[in-house]
Amino acid sequence: MAKNKELPDQDEFLEALKRTYNYCMENIRMLSIIAGGILLGVLIVFLVLIQIKHNRINESALMTQAVYAYHTGNAEEALASLEEFSGKKGLSGAMAEMYQGNILYEQRRYEEALKHFERARELSEGRGRSIVKNLALQGIAYTQLAMKEFDKAEEILKGIEEPFKDLSLLELGRLYNAKGDTEKAAQVLDELINNFPESPWIPAAERMK
Repeated sequence: MAKNKELPDQDEFLEALKRTYNYCMENIRMLSIIAGGILLGVLIVFLVLIQIKHNRINESALMTQAVYAYHTGNAEEALASLEEFSGKKGLSGAMAEMYQGNILYEQRRYEEALKHFERARELSEGRGRSIVKNLALQGIAYTQLAMKEFDKAEEILKGIEEPFKDLSLLELGRLYNAKGDTEKAAQVLDELINNFPESPWIPAAERMK
């Protein structure tokens, strides 16, 4: 009788082994699928990063070419290179817009220049881009002054911050003097002299007073 009772126990043990084996095989297949998916995801990210790096290298080379052309007097070549950045966002897009604005300003194409400076300001919003934003504001202000939009230029100059605040105060003083408002001119020029003692614009401010 004892031997007969052992047989069901052995059958149950073998059935349990079979279930364990099937469970392991199913989970191995699932783990393989998961591992394969993870590997594929890592590969995709890696390829994307390579593409981003490649694009950035191309953008850097194109920007260098445009800047070189601009500073060597080849304005049209520079504009052609900078137009390749059309629609680009971020810092590279903002810098391209800035350079296009500068070139068009020098060519006295003020309305076109103003659009590029304003676009540069939009693209330079955000952390770590205050210098580019303030340069864009300077471009807007100078263009508006050239277009004789003095009130608009005044508001823009008031909004310029460090590290160009001293220059904006000088330009405000120049603007107020041109409008005949010598009291306001004296106020902003005194602010420049008193608050920015190391500024290279102090001699010009003192001559203007």
